[in-house]
Amino acid sequence: ETDIRIADEILCKGHWEFQDTMEIMAVYEKHYSNRIGTMLDLGCNIGSCTLPLAQRYPDNKIMAFDCQLRAVVCLRQTAELNHLNNVTAHYSAVSDHCETRVYNTIDYDWGANFGAYEFEKPYANSDFNGKTTDQTDTINVVTVDSLNLDDLVFMKLDIEGMELKALQGAIETILCYRPFITFEHHKTDRRAAEDLLTKLDYRVLHNTVGQMTLAVPN
Repeated sequence: ETDIRIADEILCKGHWEFQDTMEIMAVYEKHYSNRIGTMLDLGCNIGSCTLPLAQRYPDNKIMAFDCQLRAVVCLRQTAELNHLNNVTAHYSAVSDHCETRVYNTIDYDWGANFGAYEFEKPYANSDFNGKTTDQTDTINVVTVDSLNLDDLVFMKLDIEGMELKALQGAIETILCYRPFITFEHHKTDRRAAEDLLTKLDYRVLHNTVGQMTLAVPN
């Protein structure tokens, strides 16, 4: 209720970033038609990408991750209400290493753009205008490689500046399964991320969707 970005747009338009998600899926389908497997939504928030993926690809397993417990609970409830049994939502941060971290929780009573919350700081393009509390919580930080996936066809990274680190923690999985990849380039080192994908024999597409860069294997 106190979110001044996502909640406001949902109230005005009835959705959040729906068109961007449709455009990303269109590019994915062009390169990965009829490929069934696991899809990762890293930085899922309330599920603006997870939910359309789950509806459009009912035979695929959608694994969603976010470092905001409130968003994860919201996504779980929405998936359950819509009988989307192919969704699992995980309260975890995703980076280039695994650890258990104690951090100060967000003050949700203070109006802010909560979708812009940065688990790690500082970032030059920071746009999180909220506050944290004196209360702490414990969260697991994981890597994609540590998930030991049996397959992977799609990976979206929108984790407020940690995209490059998450890609670095996913190299073995990327090399094994060659998934479609899209990452937000607003706060991360875009050139370094693109260079990494190029070294992994990926082609970075010229067309971007909003603040998302798209890449497919050669």
